[in-house]
Amino acid sequence: SIPPAPPTAPTSPSPAPPLLQTLHGHQNWVRFLAYSPDGKLLASCSQDGTVKLWNEFATCLETLRVQRPYEGANITGVTGLTTAQKDTLKLLGAIESPTHVIVPPQNASRS
Repeated sequence: SIPPAPPTAPTSPSPAPPLLQTLHGHQNWVRFLAYSPDGKLLASCSQDGTVKLWNEFATCLETLRVQRPYEGANITGVTGLTTAQKDTLKLLGAIESPTHVIVPPQNASRS
C-alpha cells in the first residue's frame, strides 16, 4: 500500500510586487489585461466598452471601441419589453429619450 503523504504546512501568499506605474484613461473598471509576447505592449479591456493599447512607457497608443449592435436605435415608446430587456438594449447602444412635452411660450398671444 502507498503510505499517506506527510502533512504540509500552510503556505502564506507571496507578497504583491511593488506598483510601478498607474495607467489613466478608462472611464470604468478594467476587467482584463494582456501583454504582448515581448512585453512591450499591453492591452487593457474596460467596462467602458474600450480596449486601450499601451506601450512600455505607459503611453496609450490607440483606443478601440467595442462595436455595439444597437448603437443609436431609438426604443422610445416601444412596448412589450421588460425593464431588463430595455436595459440590455441600452447597454448594446440603444437610446430611450424621455417623453417631450411641448409648452407654448408664455408671451404667445391666444386667439
